Amino acid sequence: PASSARSSSSITVLVAHENEAVRNMIGDVLLDAEYKVETASEGVEALKKATELRPQAMVLDVGLPGIYGFELCERLKDDNQTREMKIILLTSTYDMSRYKRTPVSLYGADDYIEKHHIADELALKIRKLIHPEEYAEAPAPAPEAVPPPPAPDVPPAAIWQPAAPAAPVKPAAKKSEDDMFSPSSLLKMDPEAPA
Repeated sequence: PASSARSSSSITVLVAHENEAVRNMIGDVLLDAEYKVETASEGVEALKKATELRPQAMVLDVGLPGIYGFELCERLKDDNQTREMKIILLTSTYDMSRYKRTPVSLYGADDYIEKHHIADELALKIRKLIHPEEYAEAPAPAPEAVPPPPAPDVPPAAIWQPAAPAAPVKPAAKKSEDDMFSPSSLLKMDPEAPA
């Protein structure tokens, strides 16, 4: 995509996670993608940094101490000064069906990521949230009109020919009334008559 050529160095991402090793791991991934990184180890600090620094994006652990990630996300999305911040909830669960709601709609978060996908998906998720126009799908091309099948190489006179006249039907020979009511004719008409 075109965004890979664009420098991410002007984009600041706040990483809020209580575990220093996880914060460092996420920070390294983001620094490799040329993002500026700020960190917070608990919810109150994360709220303060988010409102003061106003980063473009935030990676927010759902189990953050002080203020849970869900609550912090909801507060930031309800605040006019921070509502445009792109928030990715970080979860360590591998089974998203355990959530009562779809993870992408939890408390206004823009996306979610599972801990085991950070290295391979996080930088791209942030880039897609910050620059969605670069990842919008082009509209499908209109279907081409199907040309009619080619005309056969047969002269028009050979395609349609009037049907040949039917052979005349001979009228049946007229029987006289005597023939119609003869005993042998009547026997032929009676289904119970012996043959």
